[in-house]
Amino acid sequence: MQCTRDQKEIQAQIARIGLRAQLPHIDSYQPVLCTFYRGEVVCGQQQPLPYLYIVTLGQLMGSIAAPSGGAVSYLSCGPGDMAGELELISGGCCMAQMQATCRTRCLRIDLGVYRDTVRQDQAMLRLICQNLAHKLAATAQSSTQNLLLPLPQRLAGKLLAGQKDGIYCQNLSRLALIMGVSYRHLLRCLSQMVERGLLQRAGRGRFLLVDPDALRRLADGVRSRQL
Repeated sequence: MQCTRDQKEIQAQIARIGLRAQLPHIDSYQPVLCTFYRGEVVCGQQQPLPYLYIVTLGQLMGSIAAPSGGAVSYLSCGPGDMAGELELISGGCCMAQMQATCRTRCLRIDLGVYRDTVRQDQAMLRLICQNLAHKLAATAQSSTQNLLLPLPQRLAGKLLAGQKDGIYCQNLSRLALIMGVSYRHLLRCLSQMVERGLLQRAGRGRFLLVDPDALRRLADGVRSRQL
């Protein structure tokens, strides 16, 4: 992790997500700009979270570890999203491990200094409520699809949402985590799609979408955010 108080960089990131329109007095919180790199943990599950983060670039992924040793990914935070707002409101520890999936930049507010101010700031609370509502809707949608729709249908939606120029090259381990299945189960489903002529292996975990129309028909009814 790298942090800076360089005002030029901070103001550029504030402008990047249009934060000042929702929070005109963001400067009063003296935010620090933090950069996390792929795989870096922002906060561990059940660990105190002394900061409120506002993502300006990249993505943070939240995952909850099961007693059996597995883990399930339950949300992602992209530009404009917050991390730590639930813990701020509840006063508890971080309910999930938050980890950067790529180079990710966040504005960090020190709750050790500004916790009471944030809790009395109507504009900030409005922004927090918007973030929590967005996460609730996204989590409900994902949970419903994971429970009710078969894996091939859900996977087709993810492949279409995550492809670029007809190639899907996202991390398969993370994809399995997001979809709530084992890595082996995911590979078996991908292999079946290759056998059906929907996909073609393109090397190093990448897949060419050979028949996008068939994948769209298979994914009918699936709503999927890009990973």
